[in-house]
Amino acid sequence: MGTMLSQPQIILRNLKFHWRVHAAVALGVAAATAVLTGALLVGDSMRGSLKHLALDRLGQMDEILVANHFFRADLVQELSSRDVFVQRRAAAAPSILITSAAAESAAAESDGPARKRRTGGVQIIAVDSTFWDFAPAAQRPRKAPGSGEVILNETLAAELEAREGQMVILRFAKAAQVPADSALGRKKDRLTSLAELQVIEVIPAQGLGRFSLQPMQTAQRNAFVSLSDMQDALFFDEEAGGRGKINAIVLAQGENAPGSADVDWGEMLQPRLEDFGLALRHVQQTFGELGRQEKIFDYYSLSSEQMMLDDEVVAAVQRALGADHAPSVLTYLANSLERVPPRAGKRAEVPYSTITAIDSRAGGPLVDQQGTPLPAIADDEIVLNEWTAKGLGATPGDQIRVKFFEPETTHGDEREAEKLFRLKAIVPLTEPAKPYARRKPAVFTRRPTPANDPDLTPTVKGITDQQSIDDWDAPFRFDHKRVTDADEAYWDNHRTTPKAFVSLAKGQELWGSRFGRVTSMRITPSAAAGGGEEITAIADKIVAEFRRENLRLGMDFLPIKRQSLLAAAGTTPFDVLFLLLSMFIIAAALLLVWLLFRLGVEQRASELGVLLALGWPRGKIARLLLGEGAIVAALGASFGVLAGAGYAWLMLAGLRTWWIGAIATPFLQFHATPISLAIGYGSGISVSLSTIWISLRGLAKIPAQKLLAGDASAPPLGASQKPTSRFGIVGTALLFVAAL
Repeated sequence: MGTMLSQPQIILRNLKFHWRVHAAVALGVAAATAVLTGALLVGDSMRGSLKHLALDRLGQMDEILVANHFFRADLVQELSSRDVFVQRRAAAAPSILITSAAAESAAAESDGPARKRRTGGVQIIAVDSTFWDFAPAAQRPRKAPGSGEVILNETLAAELEAREGQMVILRFAKAAQVPADSALGRKKDRLTSLAELQVIEVIPAQGLGRFSLQPMQTAQRNAFVSLSDMQDALFFDEEAGGRGKINAIVLAQGENAPGSADVDWGEMLQPRLEDFGLALRHVQQTFGELGRQEKIFDYYSLSSEQMMLDDEVVAAVQRALGADHAPSVLTYLANSLERVPPRAGKRAEVPYSTITAIDSRAGGPLVDQQGTPLPAIADDEIVLNEWTAKGLGATPGDQIRVKFFEPETTHGDEREAEKLFRLKAIVPLTEPAKPYARRKPAVFTRRPTPANDPDLTPTVKGITDQQSIDDWDAPFRFDHKRVTDADEAYWDNHRTTPKAFVSLAKGQELWGSRFGRVTSMRITPSAAAGGGEEITAIADKIVAEFRRENLRLGMDFLPIKRQSLLAAAGTTPFDVLFLLLSMFIIAAALLLVWLLFRLGVEQRASELGVLLALGWPRGKIARLLLGEGAIVAALGASFGVLAGAGYAWLMLAGLRTWWIGAIATPFLQFHATPISLAIGYGSGISVSLSTIWISLRGLAKIPAQKLLAGDASAPPLGASQKPTSRFGIVGTALLFVAAL
């Protein structure tokens, strides 16, 4: 009598004997697993490629500070000297980033007649040699660009058809701080350029060669120039101090000791008031001989390079110094001041006049002939200075019409508006004995009044810095014919001294905008209580309040590497997307597994009938067949994982070539993670084994006699038999999946 075989031995012998059928089933399992694994690997490749792009364009930099204004380049050196910076071996480099510029080149003479090539969307990175320390040694240029030199990346060089030795021109916006959508913002002549730059190298569009603030699939058009060249171009009409300014700092965090917390590098910065784009000036007017001088007015004026102060800055300054010590001022330009109706023999209008919105208070410009502060101005009232009232022939109680441009423009279109006021009072104004001359103030032989204050008006380049009205380079519609000799004389004697005053609330209603509602703050000297130089003490108080409120005003580092990695991870599950796109292939492969395994079972019907006749339980027979299926599924899935890698590679090759329109640029590279391979392998076995188990369920209802006769087909449904509701549910679910 032969030795009784164990169930595993029987399974192995069956696998060997029926190897042809099992091989076919294994191929079906391999097909399903390959598609499952391939979809997961395509998802890995999408995420991996995006991550590579995100990290590649940043080199070793972790954080970046990009402000909407310029600040001292010395901040980089000050940051580098901090103990934590040295201990972590961090690195920082100054830069000026111009994210929207244009470039132009001419073909070399050897190529025939010069052909100009132009392109927009250029990013200019003005750097010194320290910037390239953030790139791997193999990706650094031969040398950093010097004066009159430029390095292009391949993307920009290809569009310009430029190569080493050729000359290019870069055009970009001037360092104007007043927004173009403001009524006093310049709409035209906003460009400057770096001309006659020699291309010293064309670097690949990889690594820092494709540096960009935003993660993108396409390569940025980059031009790298000397930091000093860019500073000269932006601040050529300013004092030497402007040439030490930047608008960006790139930073590498360096070594992070285990367990140490991340450093808030923005907190490590110690910016001054000027680094926030703010200016604090001491404004005073005295009269009399030296040693016996009388102070007419004495205050500190806080203003912004952008002309308007942010509301949060105003609030912080008033918290730091007290609202009573730091009142707000809003000065605007009126196109005309008119008496309604005009008085015979007097001027019909006074054109282009500064008008200040300010509240009445001691020490301010709103005083009567005796120097007593005027009562509060109502919202429908206006105060004129003596010169303006005399020119218009206006007296208290008259109607004064003010015409002005609305504070915001749409697409550069200026719209004029007007407002009617009642003249409340006239403030005295003293005529100087000698007018202004260049940078020298006017000279008074008679006592000036608090209204003799041109510093109530903020600096507007092209206007406030001109010697005469005729020299104005106005950023708005300006008619020189309206300007009379009397207006020129007023400019010579008083410059930007306001000709009219309204209440602060009314001025902010008329001329406030999204850019701000205050042009300056008039800070009293008593706000500097605490010792030290007054102007330094006031500036320190303001900066301390900014720090206490964590008010960075753009002077904060952006964790660009961390954010880029989050963006690369994205919210789109690419693996699920490709799985859904491959659902029909997977379903077809599983259907093939079901049919092939069922066919194999039907071929072995008599064998199964004999086992039943020998007394084997149907469950034991099912487990025997399921064991065979499990081994077949495991072998097929193993091969399917390898095939899945090839399937994914082919998909990526197609996306880089035939279907390039779907991803814009061929940035995809093959990436595989162990977890995706494991999930693909496990999923292939699971779904295939489930399919095999479903195919075996019908055997439980086939009689042994029928199996012995070689018939393993399922019995037909009787007249009283109906499909169970479960199959209806399954069918509905499959239809839903197919619809996806």
